[in-house]
Amino acid sequence: MNNFYAGNTATNAPQVFFEPSAGHTIDIKYSCIQSNGAYYGAGFSIISGDSHNISADPKFIDPANYDVRLQAHSPCIDAGTSNVTYNFDYAAVHRPQHAAFDMGPYESVLFTTSLRQPVENTYNGPEVQVTFSVGCTPNGVDITKVKVYLKDVLYDSTSPSFSYTGGPAVYTVHIIPSSFDPSGDVVAVTIDAKDLLNNPMTSATYSFYVDGTPPAVTPLIPTSGATQVRLETPLRFELYDPESGIVTSSLFVTINNVMAVAGGVGVAPTFSNLSYSATASYLEDTSRGFVVTITPNSVFPDSSTIDVQIKAANRNAVVRQYA
Repeated sequence: MNNFYAGNTATNAPQVFFEPSAGHTIDIKYSCIQSNGAYYGAGFSIISGDSHNISADPKFIDPANYDVRLQAHSPCIDAGTSNVTYNFDYAAVHRPQHAAFDMGPYESVLFTTSLRQPVENTYNGPEVQVTFSVGCTPNGVDITKVKVYLKDVLYDSTSPSFSYTGGPAVYTVHIIPSSFDPSGDVVAVTIDAKDLLNNPMTSATYSFYVDGTPPAVTPLIPTSGATQVRLETPLRFELYDPESGIVTSSLFVTINNVMAVAGGVGVAPTFSNLSYSATASYLEDTSRGFVVTITPNSVFPDSSTIDVQIKAANRNAVVRQYA
């Protein structure tokens, strides 16, 4: 009971071979027989009835180096039986750690990571800091064994930019990394830890994005430096940020030092005719790009020079100012 049969080669079957004879039987229960690889006499499968056996890859941590501890997503976790005479595994970890015994010689230890900042797959500024919580029950986390890789750069408890609060049940870790590439970066995060009995957790991995490039502004009508523009011509420009997206409420526009748009809203009464429309390039996510049209309620003076100032920010608060 509570055994593995994996990575073997047996006659007539990849894992287990048994040819019954008079007075001899075999009883395998609560075990993992990879790929249903058992031969138990002619046409008989062990994976049946009330044996509670499973046929699956047990998901060892490093089978090539004979590390048969279980990964966090192993089907052997909580799949064993407590109908045994031992309450500790091969590494002296108390059984069970969870709802039931695990199959195999090692009981998996439950680690949790949460409260990850930045959130996975979000865009962030180049000065972003990394925070997460890591816990382990019932053994507790060894904070000296917590290792964090940001784009393959190692941070641990000996790093000056690595700090933590809490205790072995749950630690909150805070890292201030060196700045990432402001022109755009994908940051892969890997969290490794061990409990106080030196049992490893399965690495937790996720990614986030860095975007330090401000939004772009393209004047459409009139173009910059245009002359002989009709008095009633509206002001139209494209505002876009294909990575982080635009925060509409960050848009401020002044025309001849008069506020036309404040916080993304047209200023009444002179410039209350304000509209946004999706551009062809960003129809799927209009926050990443749109055309802004401002139609004054009165025409501009004849033979005048019109000075337009545009200010906007993306979701990382990176600001573009355009004149």
